[in-house]
Amino acid sequence: AHGHGPGGRGRGAGTLDPGMEKVDLINKKVAIVTNDFHVFRSVKMAQKLGLHCIGISSPTPMVVLVKSYIREYFAITTYFLRGEISIF
Repeated sequence: AHGHGPGGRGRGAGTLDPGMEKVDLINKKVAIVTNDFHVFRSVKMAQKLGLHCIGISSPTPMVVLVKSYIREYFAITTYFLRGEISIF
């Protein structure tokens, strides 16, 4: 699922499954499992929320690989310019 942050246009970052309960994850180790092209931004977003996390990637099908990385480049740039993530 491709998310676009809180209040975003799709499922993913900032979106909880309606059946899930909120859990206090601060000071706990968290693993984020997502497509390989999306790990960097996902981990950076979680770190900004104060979570201690690692990213675990799943492979992206070759047929959408280039498109996915191009889209993610623009997403990272946008989030950085908005101050939503730090890339350093």
